[in-house]
Amino acid sequence: MEEKRKNKRTDLKVTAELSVISTTGETKVVEADIMDLSPTGIGFTCNDQLEIGEVYKTKIKIWTEETISAILKIVRCTMKGDTPIYGGIFVGMENSDILRIQVYQMFNGEVATATKE
Repeated sequence: MEEKRKNKRTDLKVTAELSVISTTGETKVVEADIMDLSPTGIGFTCNDQLEIGEVYKTKIKIWTEETISAILKIVRCTMKGDTPIYGGIFVGMENSDILRIQVYQMFNGEVATATKE
């Protein structure tokens, strides 16, 4: 399968809260189980049915126990058995949070290389 992601994904097993951003004023909050994270997006599962193109405010607790807030747009959904696997891109995130993810990935990669030798 051809890799279409712009950035490397880092495995992350946490639960996040997604709040729909609606022009009608409707409030919809769902929980998502995050599988992986990159500076540009996430992969996750969710028991609720989400629509491609929906936009959510999200709060994700990362490995440092800090919370990243971002605006997420659902861009894909594939099925793995009976489980929908969603992909979302960040359409709004603080630069400091993007940098935090990049630094972690860089550090994580250096540790993995050092332990192989």
